[in-house]
Amino acid sequence: MKEATIKKKKLPQSRADKIINVVIYGIIILVLVAILYPLWLVVIASVSSSSAVMRGEVWIVPKEFSLTGYERIFSYTRLWNGYLNTRCRRLMHCRKRNFTAGNFLLVCSCSPCSLMEV
Repeated sequence: MKEATIKKKKLPQSRADKIINVVIYGIIILVLVAILYPLWLVVIASVSSSSAVMRGEVWIVPKEFSLTGYERIFSYTRLWNGYLNTRCRRLMHCRKRNFTAGNFLLVCSCSPCSLMEV
């Protein structure tokens, strides 16, 4: 037996349908740009020199590439202390509640203080 193949026929679009499609796609593109450009700007500003950012030279591509901001953040010990506190509090929270082995393994694998007695 031959299987019947169904051919999809596109309905003809009127001029109004085409205009509405263009407007809808235009709105979608504007919303995407409004959401994605600020995120992109944060990324390129983070790898540009602070003086170029302050002068307003960073718009689309990074200027004067620099990772000094990341070096300063990752060498800041209070940041890591805060991360350690967060992981320990999460572990204590999990110990108070009923949790699955998967949750426990996730917390233990991420937490440097997971072996501490709470």
